[in-house]
Amino acid sequence: MEHLQLQKQIGHLVTLIGACLEARVLVYEYLPLGSLDNHLPYKNCNPSLPWQVRVQVARQICSALIFLHSSGVVHGDLKPENVLLDSNFMVKLSDLGICRHVKMTNTTTTPYHRTEQPKGTVAYIDPEYVNSGELTAQCDVFSFGIVLLQLVTGKEAIGLKNNIKAAKASGQIEKMVDLSAGWPLKQAKTMISIGLVCSETARKKRPDLAKDVWGWFESMRRSFTRPSS
Repeated sequence: MEHLQLQKQIGHLVTLIGACLEARVLVYEYLPLGSLDNHLPYKNCNPSLPWQVRVQVARQICSALIFLHSSGVVHGDLKPENVLLDSNFMVKLSDLGICRHVKMTNTTTTPYHRTEQPKGTVAYIDPEYVNSGELTAQCDVFSFGIVLLQLVTGKEAIGLKNNIKAAKASGQIEKMVDLSAGWPLKQAKTMISIGLVCSETARKKRPDLAKDVWGWFESMRRSFTRPSS
């Protein structure tokens, strides 16, 4: 299966253990910490994650998406519910049922998969995908942007981007930051900025994760491990 081939190359996909043909079900590994959404304050299910853990989670999601996209695969439904966590807060992306291979054609410059019935989740689905039916890697970038905004604010996704933009315009962006995570304001503002540009309505304005975003997460990772003076 394609899922198994991808699993061999990346550690951030949930492991498929087996299948029951009679019941038509797939059996996946158990992730003890459940999904990311249950660790965000708006769900009020678990203690708040420290900001460093949230950045590491975002970094791992970014890494998984970069690999999928380099393999010509789009996840198609990235959201906190589909980000599972093991006991060490290592990320495993789940719900790969609508993953699609994207292909280049003679008339396009971006690989895509066309469908008459776009699938996804409200607040996370790329508006251009809804309008055009063209699924591209930039659809995942849009969803990733919304997830980043949630990681900083701890709030639910619906209406979040507009609320953040309004707060930013009025010079009150710090009021959107989830204080329970202990965010340094500089890092919080940077991740909000990345989230906003990733979730731009126009695809052409969104960044390339590998070229434009990954470097920031790597610099943050190094800062976590750098000895204090």
